[in-house]
Amino acid sequence: MASDVRCREIMKSAALGESARANQLYEELDESGRESYNIFVIATFATVMGVRFESDQSLEAVRTFSAEMAYDYRDAEPAVTATTVELVLRAMMGEEELFAEIPAEELQRIQLYSIRKVVDQTPQVRERLDEYLTEAEALAQTWV
Repeated sequence: MASDVRCREIMKSAALGESARANQLYEELDESGRESYNIFVIATFATVMGVRFESDQSLEAVRTFSAEMAYDYRDAEPAVTATTVELVLRAMMGEEELFAEIPAEELQRIQLYSIRKVVDQTPQVRERLDEYLTEAEALAQTWV
């Protein structure tokens, strides 16, 4: 994966809510770096959501998280909808056909917001963020 260090730096900034820094670093990436970063976002999302839903992957748990996301990001432009978050989560949990219903840009936006929420609200993830990013890097390497 190209630009591993840079992708990690951008993701860590985004996960910690340092969006201006993350955006600045992202803008500095070339096309190859952006492709690597996109893969890293997916891998980080899978990693932290694995922690978030470790004990309960029920539809009720997914819907609760989705409703929280819609509330948390209600002022985003465009606003986040619980339906879209649910589609993203269900697609990542095995209902892969649902990916066809989610535009790529929206998918990444929801993934980044979800990562930020989990890092912010899950002390285990926040405290061990570097370990989870290392795990995500390893996962991303298996996809390239």
